[in-house]
Amino acid sequence: MGVDSYLELFTTLYGWEFSSIIMSVLASTGILYLPFLVILIEVWLEAHQRGQSEDTAPWMIRTMEVKLGCAIFVLAMCVSTTSVTSLTSAHLMYTPTATAVDPSPTTVTGANSNTTYANPEAFGASLPGGAEVPPWWFTVMALSSGINGAVKAGVNGGIQDFRQIQDIAQIASIQDPRLRSGIQRFYSECFVPARSLYLKQGTPSSTVTADLTQYGQADVDWIGSHAFQDDPMYYQTLRTSDVVAGFPYDPGRDVEVDPNGALPSLGMPTCVQWWQGQNGPGLRDAMVNAVGGQNGLYTAVQRVFMNMSVDDIKDKLARTALTKSLPSYISPENIIGDDRSTLDKVIHAASDDLGVIGAGYEAFKASATMMPLITLITMAQPMVLMAMYMFLPLIMVFSRYSLSTMMVGGLAIFTVKFWSVMWFIARFMDDHLIAAMYPGANGNVLLEAITTGLDGSYKRMILNILLMMMYVGLPLLWSGMMAWVGVNVRMGVEGILKSASETAGRAGEAGADAAINAAKKAM
Repeated sequence: MGVDSYLELFTTLYGWEFSSIIMSVLASTGILYLPFLVILIEVWLEAHQRGQSEDTAPWMIRTMEVKLGCAIFVLAMCVSTTSVTSLTSAHLMYTPTATAVDPSPTTVTGANSNTTYANPEAFGASLPGGAEVPPWWFTVMALSSGINGAVKAGVNGGIQDFRQIQDIAQIASIQDPRLRSGIQRFYSECFVPARSLYLKQGTPSSTVTADLTQYGQADVDWIGSHAFQDDPMYYQTLRTSDVVAGFPYDPGRDVEVDPNGALPSLGMPTCVQWWQGQNGPGLRDAMVNAVGGQNGLYTAVQRVFMNMSVDDIKDKLARTALTKSLPSYISPENIIGDDRSTLDKVIHAASDDLGVIGAGYEAFKASATMMPLITLITMAQPMVLMAMYMFLPLIMVFSRYSLSTMMVGGLAIFTVKFWSVMWFIARFMDDHLIAAMYPGANGNVLLEAITTGLDGSYKRMILNILLMMMYVGLPLLWSGMMAWVGVNVRMGVEGILKSASETAGRAGEAGADAAINAAKKAM
């Protein structure tokens, strides 16, 4: 039997374990059988109020037959347990929804859930065995799980899970201080001079014009500009102001070094060499590895944006890394060597710490998204189901084994379990709305929007509000509509029982009259 979340694996086990404990207490104290006594007394009192008449006794007998028969049936279906309908026989399992990020999710069980819920200090140390479940509730759970799975499988189009990529990108950070320093240096020593030179040129070259046509006018606004890489005037000519770790000395390039003196082991690469990793470690690849390796972001992006080239994906992830480091311009003369003034050192230290501050800011933004709310709601559902399972014995006893309560209880369990389908549909709609909000060539605009957040807040605000409305509003609407059905079911069942009692009473009256007439004839 399938469930709809990792937590539900455990809350289902514990809910029915607690239910069996409560049921044992009710049975050992005799409370479990009190409803039958109450039914007998209630029918006797009603018969007594009818007064002495020839049809009172037959009515009382027939009414007792109907009410006691229904109570015994409900007791057998909703309170009594069997080994056939145990959770061990049900084989509880959970299979996450397949997405483009995770196309083949692993099916888990309570004993092997691959989550922290199964830790010894959590639920793993005292995981209850397969509690036995009354047949009716077992049937309701099985039907609900089957319907949920069938509806999810029937939704066409699949889920790309752009939200997961967005959340991973938002919490990603540049933790290596050497990489943050490298980004800062490249910004100050390569991008700012190239950008200044580009602005002074006035009319761009044909190479720059072609790149701007292909990559957009904003290409020259970030450190990985293709125009600056391709045009010989910019990154191919500009060099770093000091040596860079990993790049060996090149006598044909590092002309500042006296060839008659001691030759250095490191050299000063051109900006394009440093960015692309020619004859040394590439800065772009280091940035991509820093953010792409966190929680499998690079792999997830590759699986979702299959139409994008590897070069485009690396550019977008490098831009994501850039937003985490927040570099600012510092004159190269002030960042070479140790002969700086105290004020210069303070300024440099502050700018180096901007990466940490930026990472903290991004983490704060991620915590303010809809994901905490969604996590809270989806964790509340299995807790609600656990409470319902746990209290069912008490409810059935207090209702005097009412047939209408049995039906309404089944609808209630189905309603709550169907919330997961509402959330699946909400994820489906949110995924497609995100794609619709950011149309672009092969997903470039979409990937940049969900990883860097440079699109502004208007669209994101709309999408977040819609997602919250669907996650909260759809279950509320569904539960409200099922309440109409519950009222109708209760009224219908009570009408059937009342009709059965009245029919039984009339049959008893007819039987009594026939017996009296036969006796008169015999006399």
